[in-house]
Amino acid sequence: MGEKCVQDSDVKISDIINAARENNFENMQLIFDIMTEKESEKQKIGLCRHLFCRIPYDNYTILVRLILQKIPKRKIKSVFIQQEDEVVRALQTKVDYQEVAQELKNKNELDKLGTMLDAIDLTEIDELITIMPLPELLLALSTKRFAQRYISEYLGESPDDMLSFLKVNSNVLPIDFAYNMYVDIIVKYPYMREEAAKRLIDFSKQNINEKKKTLSYKEIIKLVLGLQNEQFPIVDNIVQLGTKYTYDSMPMKRYAQADTDTEKSLQPFKELLDKKIPAKHIIYVYMNTKLRESVLLNALMEEMLLTGYSETEVVNAVRDYWIAGRVKHVTEDGIVRVSADSISVSRLMVFNANMIHISGENGEWITPEKGQKIYYKIRNYLSGGKFYIHYPCEKIEYISKRHE
Repeated sequence: MGEKCVQDSDVKISDIINAARENNFENMQLIFDIMTEKESEKQKIGLCRHLFCRIPYDNYTILVRLILQKIPKRKIKSVFIQQEDEVVRALQTKVDYQEVAQELKNKNELDKLGTMLDAIDLTEIDELITIMPLPELLLALSTKRFAQRYISEYLGESPDDMLSFLKVNSNVLPIDFAYNMYVDIIVKYPYMREEAAKRLIDFSKQNINEKKKTLSYKEIIKLVLGLQNEQFPIVDNIVQLGTKYTYDSMPMKRYAQADTDTEKSLQPFKELLDKKIPAKHIIYVYMNTKLRESVLLNALMEEMLLTGYSETEVVNAVRDYWIAGRVKHVTEDGIVRVSADSISVSRLMVFNANMIHISGENGEWITPEKGQKIYYKIRNYLSGGKFYIHYPCEKIEYISKRHE
């Protein structure tokens, strides 16, 4: 089929197959675009996976070129994983990776190829791709596996060399891998801790500004576990300056539900609890990470109590934080039930308006009304998710310093 003969109304999969057999890449692109114009990413991925079963192995090079050009990097793995063994073998042996790599190099998209090679478990690339020196290629492919090979073969285990390497190459490494390297240096090498922490903060700030990944809760937990309690200010400095999920008393986008699988949701805290990390540091991890959105605070507190922490130390750790919420119900006898908007809990929280008053500007007391936005702190906690609150106020600054 000639390129100018392609019509929107009559294209079909056989047209792509014929274009592939003719090595007509432009026609393949055109037909693929027409067929997928109104389709979702999931449908496009399904089409790509189907084509592997229809196109002869000898034409896989042109199909791979099309996929790596048309499918976003974040979805490439979905195209190539769990393919039939015969398809995987053909992808490993029948594709001209020199041609594919050169095309992607010209577009600065070799990281797409790295994702594909990982998915089909093709790591012996020394003879397959020679468009650039192997060390440069390993970094340009930008996957954890190829980065680890580079470090193993060309860098070694010197922490000084690793930090220097990160300074130059952190932006081309997989983000999670770079974060992991920084954290490992901070935990393992005290004499490099200050410099590594500073560079980690700078790296994370850059990623936040570019709307990329920030430091994950897994890395923050690794820092808490790896540093002594007296070194916690290092963790706090990294979290406050280099992450975007620090606690800010603002409503969240999503919340853990009352029927959340407690055992599964608490798994990230298991090692912290087993090693009896101070309660205030465990609550800190909860409050300053996305775990607030997936873990019920009362479930975490219950688990801490069961593990051996005292009620006083657990409640005191939570009291360090102002919570944002809304009045949901006020009874005739003054019992006020309040939602929590900045944490996840399974039940409404309570205070008695006859005894505890909502503070307004200039010290006046505000009558609680349904829908009213307030801030407050935790006063007591009873088993079963029952929270009692105090210091309710319209704005945090209205509370006198003597209440802090």
